[in-house]
Amino acid sequence: MSKHLLATMVALALGAAACGKSKSSSDGAAGSGGSDGSVATEGGGGAGPKKIDISGVAAPHPLVAMLDPTASFIMLTVAVVDPVAQLGSATAPPLASMPLNTSASNCGPAPTDGGGGDAAAGDAGAAAPAGCAWSLSMVDITSISIGLVATLIDMRTSNPVWVLTGTGAGSMSTIDAHKASLAPLTNVRAFAISKGTETALAAFVGPVLSIPSPFTGAELEARGYMIGHVVGKVAQGAPPIAGATVAPGGTAQIDVIYPNADFSGVGNSTAPHGIFLAIPRVMGTPQSVVTSWTITPPAGETRTWPMYTAGTNPNNAFVILMVAND
Repeated sequence: MSKHLLATMVALALGAAACGKSKSSSDGAAGSGGSDGSVATEGGGGAGPKKIDISGVAAPHPLVAMLDPTASFIMLTVAVVDPVAQLGSATAPPLASMPLNTSASNCGPAPTDGGGGDAAAGDAGAAAPAGCAWSLSMVDITSISIGLVATLIDMRTSNPVWVLTGTGAGSMSTIDAHKASLAPLTNVRAFAISKGTETALAAFVGPVLSIPSPFTGAELEARGYMIGHVVGKVAQGAPPIAGATVAPGGTAQIDVIYPNADFSGVGNSTAPHGIFLAIPRVMGTPQSVVTSWTITPPAGETRTWPMYTAGTNPNNAFVILMVAND
C-alpha cells in the first residue's frame, strides 16, 4: 500500500470518527487531562446515579486494511468500560455491552471493489466506511474518574480474529459535562485491531527496539500496546498531523516509535498518517503503564494540544486520538 493511500485512509477514518460529534465528545481520548471547555456542575443530574445513553460506530482500525486486509469483521461484542476498573482487574465487568450487529444493513458502505479485502485502489476511492452502529441505554457513568473507553471483544471461544481493543471515548472533562447534563454521548468511535495486524506490528517493532527475534504478536499482546494518532481540530475533520512528537510523563517505562509513511522504517516524528506506537518495556511480568502525554506540534503549527493521560494494559491494544484544541 502506498504512503499516500494509507494517509488518505487514516484521514478518512478519523474524519468520520470526528464528524458530527458534539464539542463535549470531540476529544475521543480516555483520560485526557486537557480542557474541552466543559464545566462540571450538578445540573440536571442531581445527586443520584448519573446514567446516559451512549452510541457510536465500530470498525476495523485503518491499519488493518494495510496489514491484514482479509480479517473478517464479525462476531464481536461492543462495550463501554471504566478504565480504572479494567486496570485493576482483567475480569472487571463492563459498564454496558451488546453484540455488535455487523450486517450490511447496520454498517457503512462497502469498498467499491465489493470488499475483496485486497486494499485495491477502488477501496481508497470509496467513502470511508462509517462502521457498524451500536447504542447502549442508561449507562451508569457515576464512578468514572479518568475517562471512558469503548472496547471491542471477539466472541469466538477459540482462534479469535480480533485483539481485545479499547478506544478512548471521552476525557474526564467530557464525562463530567455529561454527568451534569445527562445528555447522550454520541458518535463514539470504537476501532478494532486484528491478530494479523498485531503480528505485523510485532515484526515491525521488534527490530526497532532490538527485541530478540522472533518477536511475535502474542508477545506484543502480552505486553499491551498503544496506537496513537495526533490529529487536528474536530472542526477541521481531525486530519492527521505530520511532524509532531509525543512525550510520556515522568519515568514511564515505555518506548515511542514513529513509523514512516509506509511502515518501511521509522522517523523522529509523526509521518503524514499521524501515527505513533507506544510499547511498554518489560522486566518480569508485564504491567500496566499509564502516564501523561505531552504533544509537541511541528514548527510553525498554530494549533495546540491538551495533555492526555493514557497508556497500555497487558493483553490489550489501545487506540487514542490526540485531538487539537478547538
